[in-house]
Amino acid sequence: DRHFDMKDDTCFRIGSITKTFTSVAIMQLVEKGLVDLDVDVSEYLPGFHPVNPFAGRESGPHGSQISLAKLMSHTAGIVREPKSGHYLDSLKPPLADTVAELATSTLKQDPSAGIMHYSNAGIAVVGM
Repeated sequence: DRHFDMKDDTCFRIGSITKTFTSVAIMQLVEKGLVDLDVDVSEYLPGFHPVNPFAGRESGPHGSQISLAKLMSHTAGIVREPKSGHYLDSLKPPLADTVAELATSTLKQDPSAGIMHYSNAGIAVVGM
């Protein structure tokens, strides 16, 4: 066993705790009236339209809207991990690049179904 003293400048991975930080920050913006959890996320990220293979013809290829609320509750249908920019990606691409990749990805669940599909990638979109 190796022992390391923790100091005030010690760095370590915080992992999924970032979901809490991101959600608190978004909710502070909601309280200020700057963000609406229920509008389509493309209102904040124009061009964010993942393909929804579960959508009916009447809703078009992008189907149901993806809201911040759905992203935060893991019901948006976004993939669990992006191809690039996931937490083990040694290249560490900018968040904007990861979100741009997700904008053209294919959903795993229909956002209108309300089915939980855990997604680290979804919270990355919220963070943008």
